[in-house]
Amino acid sequence: MITALYIDDTLGSQPLNKIGKFFVWILSISLLIISLGSAPAYFYMKKVFLLNIPPILSVSIVAISILVTALSLAAIRYLLQRNMKRYWISVHISILLAFICFLVSVVPVLDLSKSFVPFCRQIMTIVPADQPLYAYQPDETLRGAVPFYTGRYLIGIEDLGDVATLLRKNEPFFIVIRDNRASQQKELLSTGKLHILVKQEMGTDRTLSLLSNNAQGTLTIPAPFKKKRSGR
Repeated sequence: MITALYIDDTLGSQPLNKIGKFFVWILSISLLIISLGSAPAYFYMKKVFLLNIPPILSVSIVAISILVTALSLAAIRYLLQRNMKRYWISVHISILLAFICFLVSVVPVLDLSKSFVPFCRQIMTIVPADQPLYAYQPDETLRGAVPFYTGRYLIGIEDLGDVATLLRKNEPFFIVIRDNRASQQKELLSTGKLHILVKQEMGTDRTLSLLSNNAQGTLTIPAPFKKKRSGR
């Protein structure tokens, strides 16, 4: 928006040359194409990738798409009439609406695929407050995010020898991992005495898991983004 205001002031202070006219026409046509394609693109992505999307999001996407399309057409009309003041007002409102729509409705949904919050809520529900919480080969992200959202201190353990020591105590314990392609999960499950309590996918190759030697059912937190496979 700041850039647009600067351009508006620059172009408004002098007659448009060929480069200026080319720029404003490209801007107008780009906004129109984006507004016309946003709703179909959203529904395509929803069909192929998105799960657990609230219906209000679909309504807001369509409504704002229609409004931005109308404003883009109005901007083109004002450009043809050489009314640059009304042209830039239409363009500014179009861009502002598009950003607001993206920030308020799309960004929170995108953030769910990388958020620790659902996983950490399950940790607080399952792990008793008086029980230590271990982390197997934790990276800096895990060390920072889990204590931040749960208020629980993580005790790092680096190899299966430390896990074996915990198992020999015959007392319930809990381990969290931030896994890459299930490598840590395979190591821990190879002991034959650990079970996955909570599992949450993060992107295409990362997984958050809570394991324990106290067998319970596995809770899989559904991923908001998951490509559907077409059946044959």
